[in-house]
Amino acid sequence: MKHFVLLLGMLFSLTVFSQKTTFEEMLNRSLEEKIKVDLNNPQKGWKQDKKIRQLKGLKSTNVVISGDNTAESEVHAAINPNDSNQIVVSPIAHSGMAGLNCPVYYSNDFGANWNNSSFTNMPSLPGNMSVGGGDPVFVYDDGNRVYFSWIDLSIKNMNLDNAYWGMYWAYSDDNGQTWNYDTTQVIEESQGSLNNIAAFNGPLTDKQWMAADINPSSPHYNDIYISYVEIDIQSQAYRVTVARKPSDSTHFDTTKAYLTDTSFAIVQFGSISVGQSGRVHVSFFGSRDGSNYGIYHCYSDDGAKNFTAPLKVSDIQIPQFSANQLNVSVEGISDDRLYPSVYNASSSNSNHVYITWTANGLMQKDSDGLDIYFSRSTDGGNTFEAPVIINDDTNKTIHQYYSAINVSPHGRVDISWYDRRADDSLNINTHYYINSSYDNGQTFGQNTRITGMATDFSTVGNLNNEFGVGEYNAVLSTNDYIIPVWADGRKNSGDLDIYAAFVNKNSLSVERLTSMNKDFTITQLFPNPASEMITCRLSAKKNQVINIAVLDMSGKKLLEKNDVRMAPGENELSLKINHLSSGIYFLKFYNENGLETRKLIIR
Repeated sequence: MKHFVLLLGMLFSLTVFSQKTTFEEMLNRSLEEKIKVDLNNPQKGWKQDKKIRQLKGLKSTNVVISGDNTAESEVHAAINPNDSNQIVVSPIAHSGMAGLNCPVYYSNDFGANWNNSSFTNMPSLPGNMSVGGGDPVFVYDDGNRVYFSWIDLSIKNMNLDNAYWGMYWAYSDDNGQTWNYDTTQVIEESQGSLNNIAAFNGPLTDKQWMAADINPSSPHYNDIYISYVEIDIQSQAYRVTVARKPSDSTHFDTTKAYLTDTSFAIVQFGSISVGQSGRVHVSFFGSRDGSNYGIYHCYSDDGAKNFTAPLKVSDIQIPQFSANQLNVSVEGISDDRLYPSVYNASSSNSNHVYITWTANGLMQKDSDGLDIYFSRSTDGGNTFEAPVIINDDTNKTIHQYYSAINVSPHGRVDISWYDRRADDSLNINTHYYINSSYDNGQTFGQNTRITGMATDFSTVGNLNNEFGVGEYNAVLSTNDYIIPVWADGRKNSGDLDIYAAFVNKNSLSVERLTSMNKDFTITQLFPNPASEMITCRLSAKKNQVINIAVLDMSGKKLLEKNDVRMAPGENELSLKINHLSSGIYFLKFYNENGLETRKLIIR
């Protein structure tokens, strides 16, 4: 690894405290994000130092990864637009010596049960070893097929001079249980030496998103689009790029659309969606001079062959980029992962486009804390309204960050994010929040916290070499439910798990909260509502011990039953609840392998 860093230093001359973000500094970020393994000794596993690629002279303690723990984070999810029972989820899993991969979890019963697909996406090439990558992304078409894409950086025969950096894809016709993939399913790939990045024979790829045209009246019905950043080492340029897979094709077109040119010094985060009449929308973060940053938007009406010129939606201020915030850090988030994390969403039922991002100001820094910003277009992306802040707390030092956005079939706009407002003193303990708009983004309701336990963000990188939660999360939308999906570290050990909450849009109460990798499932609670006793039926995959607790709406534990033994198969137990007053509670079932929470009503 030291040898690689020295070679990078020979290739690039970095000005760390310049007032501009240079191509070299941005590339340094991309390498830090994508390369996960110590290249000096790939079989050893993790990089020795979380800043080893940053060339800033900073040091950190080594992190030892146990093969018994897997920290899962930077998650994406999708729900079948024709059958909301079908959901797929994938995070980046950091497994130490077991390597890096993106496991696929799937549910066929609206999240009541989750299964782990046997599909292995990394390494993408037979006989290769993954040393980096990630960025799992899904999309369903209108024919119940789900597509999956990811980035993989791999080496062959442990040889750093025989490296592959590519973006790959697969598809499933049984909701993620089995996948169709072969080595020809490449969106873009380059080969070269990790001892000499400049010698790669093509551009590098980063941060992709996918969208499908599911509007039957569109001329591009069921086409699949993928937006990503193409890093051209030779010309020292970042370009927002879109590739297209026509519905009648078995591969993505080799001819791609480039939305930005050399007039942009820096671009990143090309989020994509498809709106009314098949219009393709792409939003991204960028700067034309490396000093002043903004959110930009383009659209295409010809199936992503040509796009409008980038329109600046808003100026933004962001730590680690903006001139007066080059040395500003946020506890629990690596400096290399501080991005505005731009998301857009649109609906085939209207001409509205919605964008959300993280920042702490627009033209100038407005607060010490990060906020969740939102802007909408009511004319198909031709113009955008002035941005508003979605989080409704009043403390200007508290951080809210990494929002996700989606639109329900009936047009409700849902946003989710990480939020530290419950920790005014330390600004570390973090919950997860949601908010929705029922009038096409014109107004939003009250922020709703959906986590009963906070995550100490100073611990989130303990088991994945300071990668932490990454910067992606997801929120899914049905007509009746808001379903945020996020990386949760409530164990405060660095063991990150993926959680999903199923929130009723009418009551804004969490009816079910679950982790992906649990070995048990709640199959029935009865009676519910109850007054004297509640009976719980659970299905266990193996012999295990679980704990059960009754919580009030604030998360306070009122009743607890520990070390309940369960045998494989169906189990039944009962709890007396006659001492609890009438109201809404939560039944929490948990052990070291997972958690599931259900709503309980006492009469």
